[in-house]
Amino acid sequence: MNMDNLWLLLSLFFTLIFQVFIPGFPKETILLLNGANFGFFYGSILNWIGMILAAQVGYEALNGSVRFTKKYFELISKYHNHQIFVKLKNSGNKGLFILRLIPSSPNDILSLISGTIPLPRKGYIITSLITSMPYAVLFAYLGYYGSNLFTQNQLWTFNLFLITITIVYFIIINYSNKQNN
Repeated sequence: MNMDNLWLLLSLFFTLIFQVFIPGFPKETILLLNGANFGFFYGSILNWIGMILAAQVGYEALNGSVRFTKKYFELISKYHNHQIFVKLKNSGNKGLFILRLIPSSPNDILSLISGTIPLPRKGYIITSLITSMPYAVLFAYLGYYGSNLFTQNQLWTFNLFLITITIVYFIIINYSNKQNN
């Protein structure tokens, strides 16, 4: 592996892990890029490990925050009385398992919320291991397949477009929220 691929691997891997703190960030773009750049097999492994670590980092960060400061992050305080939060609190890891397998569920928010409620760590890790695998494999496959249809420049342009749209969306949402307050 040359140095360019090593830097690409590290940057995609750590972006995948720390994007858990940026809900709405299109992590799917990173998952697709891993499949496109490292192939189906290695892309799947990289996606799976990154998603597991992201879930665990989000869980531990908020678990520590709530345990030591007795406060929620501002983002989570918006979801504290939300229907997902209440269902997850009532059903535990079984509910987390089911919610994570629903394609449209906000997995990053679920990781963060899980750290604020008394979910057993062992069950949380097992749930994360199992439920992240289908996403890891699917997006690695789509990225690998897409790399056979499109050039690397086209894939990067598409991914940068999605990230830009997400950033613009959050700027607009934050601006409108400030105007309403």
